[in-house]
Amino acid sequence: MKSSRGMLVVLALISVIGIGIGMFTFLNRAVSQQIYTYDCEPSCVAGTWKYAKVNITLSKPVKDKGKTVLSRIDVQTQDPKELLPLLKTSDEGWDLEANSLNG
Repeated sequence: MKSSRGMLVVLALISVIGIGIGMFTFLNRAVSQQIYTYDCEPSCVAGTWKYAKVNITLSKPVKDKGKTVLSRIDVQTQDPKELLPLLKTSDEGWDLEANSLNG
């Protein structure tokens, strides 16, 4: 009985580590290399995932509460002929200082 309980603990630990590594890998690639969107056409049930390999640039340092933060994000597809998912352009940028997300 003790050996089977120990084996369950080992298997659970391996599963948690595997899930953690998989989640890190997915999030790292999603944040740094690709954009994922869900196309709800013709409906969200029948829609499909779309993605593009991109380069992400953070720029325009500003001071906020005594800390320097980057206030601009630009996204450009690695292949200029490829369009960003759900857009008709290969690049897009947002100035977070000029267009505050906090209203």
